[in-house]
Amino acid sequence: MTRVPPSDRTRDAIRKLLEQGTEGEPQSELMRLAMRLIVDEALEGKTQDVLGRDHYERREGEQKGYRNGQREASLKTAEGEVRYAVPQLRDVDGSALQELREHWRDFLSKSAGTCVLPVICSASARY
Repeated sequence: MTRVPPSDRTRDAIRKLLEQGTEGEPQSELMRLAMRLIVDEALEGKTQDVLGRDHYERREGEQKGYRNGQREASLKTAEGEVRYAVPQLRDVDGSALQELREHWRDFLSKSAGTCVLPVICSASARY
């Protein structure tokens, strides 16, 4: 089984959407996938900062903490629910990930009904 970071899976989903389309609303689906990619990359970056190493990277000597899979979470946006993967960390303080998730939840609740990604919104309004 090949291990693939969540952001790579999201990029593949975006590529597939652009190549093959979708039966639903393509602009809404693209918005949700773009938001998921932003969240995936932010969580992966924060995890790398906390652990001091990249995805699937090993270090010589003592390591602080480790990844232990991931779980699914979601955000409610104006375009619908966005599901994303949250890295599970062990033997380290993972509060930085929780703070980041709470920030997004607060931001999105204050901006309900507005476009979170204005560049994509303006592009989708033209098509």
